[in-house]
Amino acid sequence: MLNKLLYKYLKPEVYNLHQYYEKTQWLNRKEIEELQLLKLKKLLEYVYKNVPFYKKLWDDNHVNYNV
Repeated sequence: MLNKLLYKYLKPEVYNLHQYYEKTQWLNRKEIEELQLLKLKKLLEYVYKNVPFYKKLWDDNHVNYNV
């Protein structure tokens, strides 16, 4: 209990990661793959919208990141 309070109030990013890993450590293979795909899609969208180099490269080569 004390550790949770310390993490929550002193290091919220660590606490949040801990909560995330506690929740996801028991996922089955299919759930893990779905989560990985979702994260990959979010990353590709972020890169496309925020990195001019990749936006131009993908646009020039007709790459669709929304696959």
